[in-house]
Amino acid sequence: MAEALDEAEEELAEQRRLAEAARRARLVATARFTTQAVEPFDVLHLDPVKQRGWDAGRPITEKQRALLARQGINPDGISFSQGRQLIAEIFRRWDGKLCSFKQAKVLRRFGYKTDVSFAEASATIDALAKNGWQKPVAAQGEPSWN
Repeated sequence: MAEALDEAEEELAEQRRLAEAARRARLVATARFTTQAVEPFDVLHLDPVKQRGWDAGRPITEKQRALLARQGINPDGISFSQGRQLIAEIFRRWDGKLCSFKQAKVLRRFGYKTDVSFAEASATIDALAKNGWQKPVAAQGEPSWN
C-alpha cells in the first residue's frame, strides 16, 4: 500500500512538472531596447584634433585603451591623436573637479550642461534617479536645473 502511494505521488509530481513545462513553453516574452552611439567628442564639446603625420597609423597604447575604457569611452576606432586629446580632457576635468565623462553622458542625455562640477553632476543625477529618470519641471519661482 505504501509503495502504491509513493508511486502515485511520484506520478502526480511528474504530471505537475510536465504541466509546468508545457505552460512555460507557451510563454512568449517581448523585449524592446534601443542602442545609441555616443561620440565622446560631442559629449565633451571637443573638436577632434587633426592627426599629425608622425602619429598616422599609430594605435593607442594599452594603458590609454584601459584608461579610456574605465572612463566609459569605447577605445575602438580612436586614433592615437584623438586618444591623447580625450585623455588630456579627462585629466583637465579631474584637476578642475569637473564631472566625469560618464556623468557628462547622462547629463547630456537629459539636456543638462556638461561643464559642471563633479558634486553638482552627482546631485543632478541623484535627483533624476529619485524622479524615475524623468527631468523635473521647475515650479514657478524655483531655479531650473539647467
